[in-house]
Amino acid sequence: MKIIPLKDHMFRGNIYRSIDIAASGMTTQRQRMDAIASNIANAQVTNVDGNGSPYLRKHVVMSKVPDRTFEATLREYMIKPRTTESGHIPEMSGSSRVKDVTPLVEGSEIEIPNMRKNVVYDPSHPDADADGFVVYPDINVIEEMTDLMVASRAFDANVTVVNAAKQMIMRSLDI
Repeated sequence: MKIIPLKDHMFRGNIYRSIDIAASGMTTQRQRMDAIASNIANAQVTNVDGNGSPYLRKHVVMSKVPDRTFEATLREYMIKPRTTESGHIPEMSGSSRVKDVTPLVEGSEIEIPNMRKNVVYDPSHPDADADGFVVYPDINVIEEMTDLMVASRAFDANVTVVNAAKQMIMRSLDI
């Protein structure tokens, strides 16, 4: 029976880890694109809840995912043998491996209250108040398009990372 050295096992995991990180970045950028699409689509919505409240702009806040890998989570829930034979692969401490990895990214969507009042006099509008004013959402379409371009470029960069990692893996199989 051949024992796989611990450092080789760690190396194999690192190649796939870069794909995990880039995938988390792509997921987060897709969330940003969803929020931007929602903002543009609802830029003129003046009554979202039936009480005359305008649509609130959505924004995705990115943060690092707690240092957990799928392997660490799986190890936590696995039943561990109390004794092992000398030929078995030594059990690695989950916490020591987790500290070595780069964190993933996650996004959480928040609603931004309307800071500026975008009030338009339109007494014929069904959502106009008693004085004839309508409150529109505080959404700048040009700003949304700029954010969309940034999210698109970040998504493309993450795709490039996945393709590079995939090429490295394929090249390593040619050896």
